[in-house]
Amino acid sequence: HAEKAMLEWLRRHKSETIFVACSQNNADAIRMYKAGAHFVMQTDALAMRSTRDIFLETVANVGDCSQLVAVGLAHKKKLLKLQ
Repeated sequence: HAEKAMLEWLRRHKSETIFVACSQNNADAIRMYKAGAHFVMQTDALAMRSTRDIFLETVANVGDCSQLVAVGLAHKKKLLKLQ
């Protein structure tokens, strides 16, 4: 992993740099923390948090699912632009 190499380099040079890593799952996040990362962003955790926020903003605050449909359509358009 490139992140582990960077963390080792920072450790050897006694750097005070705050290192933020990215991971795809819990096991990778744990490995990054053990290697010395200060914070690890997990794509699955970010997706869950975003989903929770979307539901709270669109359903709980409005009281129905009408806003959820609009948010879904906007998300679909963004995804299609990435193709």
